[in-house]
Amino acid sequence: MDIAVAYGYLPHTTGVYVERALVEMGHSVAFVGLPFVSGDGISSGEDRAGFGIDVDVSVINVPDLVLFVDSGLPYFPRGLDRIAAPTAAYLIDVHQNLRLEQEMARFFDHVFVAQRDYLDRFDHPSVHWLPLACDSALHLGREFEKKWDVGFVGNARQDPERLRKLELVADHFSTNDYTKSYPKEEIAEVYSRSRIVFNCAVGDEVNMRVFEGMASGSLLVTERVANGQSDLFEDGVHFVEYSSDAEMIEKIRYYLDHENEREKIARVGQEAALSDHTYQHRCERVIDVATSRPDRMAPIRRLSTSQAKLEYARLYAALRLVEPQLAIAGEFSGRRWNQLTAIYLAAKGLARRVGLMTGATRRLLDLRTRVRSRKLS
Repeated sequence: MDIAVAYGYLPHTTGVYVERALVEMGHSVAFVGLPFVSGDGISSGEDRAGFGIDVDVSVINVPDLVLFVDSGLPYFPRGLDRIAAPTAAYLIDVHQNLRLEQEMARFFDHVFVAQRDYLDRFDHPSVHWLPLACDSALHLGREFEKKWDVGFVGNARQDPERLRKLELVADHFSTNDYTKSYPKEEIAEVYSRSRIVFNCAVGDEVNMRVFEGMASGSLLVTERVANGQSDLFEDGVHFVEYSSDAEMIEKIRYYLDHENEREKIARVGQEAALSDHTYQHRCERVIDVATSRPDRMAPIRRLSTSQAKLEYARLYAALRLVEPQLAIAGEFSGRRWNQLTAIYLAAKGLARRVGLMTGATRRLLDLRTRVRSRKLS
């Protein structure tokens, strides 16, 4: 199949693994996302050409499928209401940005949601649960000598509760530098060098670390959450779950002291992850749904051209993307009311962007003040 993959590119984002899986499956893949230039702390060789924040996918060579993978970056393609090919969206952070992702879903024929408990929050004729996964190429045939008791790779400061738990773990056991940003080629090595991979969910998510941790061949100790985790894996068989600080420390210590039990669960977990939960498995599911249900079911397709443009303007306002909103306003030449509506939405998006910048500046100043206070004390 000829597949256009649209996402805001970052070296660690889900879209990278989805795109690579599609290529490995033999599909012809065209990237229609944002360009990327590597910087400090990001692995070299990742620079990538791309398109604008509002690339029109309806004017590219007609693919067999357009797949949008949400990356959290301010980017969204246009032309989804006009393209003949079926469209699909893989929405990842529904547990954090539900309202925005509900708005995005209206633009696609098929919607795939990473967190199961949010399925019924989408009013869409074709919505499906599609958990995150692992990239088998990063884990197969990689064995390293164990170096740490516990390993973690991710945004340690994303959530205060996650950072608190990591600090508690580090008080009792040896760990890698969990505050460091690792290139994706080193993540699997960190996990493989750890006797236990630790996970703490944000918002009860079943995140990528669940699958990557098990795929590494180390024991995963993860928070007990909903969102289908117990349907995918069994506690004590594929991984180990905890619900409190005391249980977390107790189970880490127990499995560090009982190597045979630890390694047995780790092997079973790795087999399960690599046999059923890779990104190739997820892509097979997307393609199966998109090809077996040929109807174009995206709500945006039922709107007139003018109505669709205004829906785009509203979405870009939510994404704080002013430039494409102004471009839409310019397309309403001679239609004063629609043009004024688009301009109003652009102003709304600008206000949100300024508010976001003001909030970030305020947090930065507060941080500098606290640092100076500590130095003086």
